[in-house]
Order: sequence, then structure tokens, then C-alpha cells
Amino acid sequence: DRTIEPVIVAGIFAGKPVDELFVYRWTGSSWEQIPFQIDERNSAGDYVANEDGVMDSNDEVVFMSGDTGMLASDSIGSALPVSGLWYRVEVTNPLNTSSKGWAYIVHSTSLSITNPTDYVSYNNANLRVSTANYALGWAASGHNGLDYMSMYGGGDIMDRTKLRIDYRVVVLQFHLTENDIPFENVVLIKDGAVRTLVKRGGTVTTSYQSYTSTNFPVDLSSLPGNLERFRTSTDLAQGISGTYYDENNNAGKPIDGVPDNVTQTPFTQAWRQVTVGAGSNIQVAKLTELGGVQKHYYKDNSAVDPQDTGDQRSFGDSGFEVTDPTSRNFTITTGQYFIPAAQGNQGALYNEYFLNPLHVSTTVETQFHSFLPVLEKQN
Repeated sequence: DRTIEPVIVAGIFAGKPVDELFVYRWTGSSWEQIPFQIDERNSAGDYVANEDGVMDSNDEVVFMSGDTGMLASDSIGSALPVSGLWYRVEVTNPLNTSSKGWAYIVHSTSLSITNPTDYVSYNNANLRVSTANYALGWAASGHNGLDYMSMYGGGDIMDRTKLRIDYRVVVLQFHLTENDIPFENVVLIKDGAVRTLVKRGGTVTTSYQSYTSTNFPVDLSSLPGNLERFRTSTDLAQGISGTYYDENNNAGKPIDGVPDNVTQTPFTQAWRQVTVGAGSNIQVAKLTELGGVQKHYYKDNSAVDPQDTGDQRSFGDSGFEVTDPTSRNFTITTGQYFIPAAQGNQGALYNEYFLNPLHVSTTVETQFHSFLPVLEKQN
């Protein structure tokens, strides 16, 4: 289980060239190279396309948990031309500690990439990240959000992502939308075999084969008066039909442009699921920095709203809303999982996955010895 989540290992092979590291798994009878990539970070911790080409303490080796194998019964040092030490990586599901997988990160001056698998790609012409299971696209003009989503071979289902900020100065109320935020260019940081890293303004989106995560920093400290409301949501395209789920609507509500009575509170689990066609998109979020009164947001109404953005209609427009936020400077961290629609409502389960990241431990091994492991948690 949890095969669509990444494994990230940092702080290994200090000083070694990044192109001399490789990742293998033990199949039970042989060693097999698995897809991986190495992402460099600068001294400030920001991801960069290239730094110095040498492993530093914050550079990351990344591979998928679904590609891990068995605990090896044979030494990789006896089978492959690797240097004198390597790292055994143990990946454990904290929600089921008997569920484990292993991978082995090695250094070699003679090995080469033998697994050509590429799980994800970025197309600068249409500003889209694509995998076998989904595609996401950024708006080319007008706003900084997304305006394209497809799942499992279907067409585009998205109108756009939306942002709403309300503040009041004495008796005057002001409303901001995603259209009011200064426009930023989309910048590709890295397009690797396992993930892409794309930046727009301060927001970094990391996309894998069936999962994408976003860190969205928000600074509203320059706004005058009182901050009254903050909302972020995803609106589907006109005419899209499907089913919406959240913690208060486990049976689901039809997405059909006809208004529904959807309970917004309690808000104890920040997840939402939209199922359309052959796929489901589950979004989970961490909103603890905002404070205030938090609730689910949902609007399904095909009538034109002149005050709205995008196509000015709402089809399964869903997300999260906060009234009277206590912070004006915060970061929203979200994860989006893409799974087959046939699995039904899985939002609560993937929320647990998001809140309980995989445990990763690394153990230094040599031909004849193993050393104490270093324990880590995924971000």
C-alpha cells in the first residue's frame, strides 16, 4: 500500500558527484535498478536546476515507494561495481508498520542509468505537467493558478483555481480575487524521471506519477484594516458531472450545476474529493497557520454569477474557507492524489496518509558490516 508516495533521502554521500549515484532494489533473486533522480538545493534550501553537481547535506535522492523491493539476502557489493559503502533505505508505513519496502543507494564510477522509465514530464509550450494518470496546467494569462486538469485519459475538467480575500477598512469592504494578484511567469526548476518541480512566484508545485504537492506562501501583511475572509477553491468546467465528497458528505453530492445543501462544518479533516469519469482527485491541506474559523467550501450552480471569475458558473467549485484569519503571513501546504474512480470515496484514508508521512531510515552498509540507522520522516 501507499505505493504512489515518494521516498526522499538527504544527507548521504557528501562530496560525491550526483551523476555517480544509483538506486537499486532486491527482487528476491537479483538486483534491479529503479527510477530515481537527484535534486540539488542551494544554501537557502531552495531547489535549483543545477548547483555544483556534488552531493551536499540538503541535496535529495528521490524515488517512489512503489518501486522498493525486498530486504536483500545477498550483498550488492558482491554483485555490482560499487564503492566500499552504500545505504540501505527502509521505508515503513506508520499506519501499518508491517508494511515495509527497501532500496539501496550506491556510489559507482562505472555504472550507468539502465532503467529509462520517466514517470512525469513538463511541456513548456502549454505549461502542463503530464503523467500516465493525470495532467495539470497553469494559466497562460490572467491569473497565477491552474486552468487545466485531466484524469486517466479523460479531457479537461477544470475551469480554474480560485482565490478570494475579503478585508474591511472601517466601513468599507474590499474584495480581491486571483485576477488581482500580480501575474508571475511559470518557471521549470526540474523535470526528472520521478518528479517535476515547477515554480510560479513563491509557489512551488512538485508532481509525481499520481501525486502532487504545493507550498503556497501568502503574505497579506500590507493589507490595511481587518482581514475577514480567505478562500481557495477549484472550480470545474461548465457541464462537468461527477460526485463531490468531504468529511461531512461521505455519501457524496452530485456535481451537476444544481444547488445542493452541503454541510460546511465541522472542519476537522481538511480533505475534499471530486470524482469525474474514470478518475478521482483527492485534495488534502494543512491550514493550521491561518487560525480563524475554518470550514469546507462548496458551490454547484450553473447560473451565471457576474461577480465570479472564470466562466462565471460553478460546477463542483470546492475548497477551503477561513473567516477572521488570525495570521496574515502563512503557507498553505496541499497534496493532491489521483486515483481510479472505481475505488469510491477514499478521502479520509488519503488524509491519514498525508498527516502520517512514510518513515524512512537509512543504514550505512559495507561488504561485511552494517551501522546504526538514521531515522527520518517524509515532508
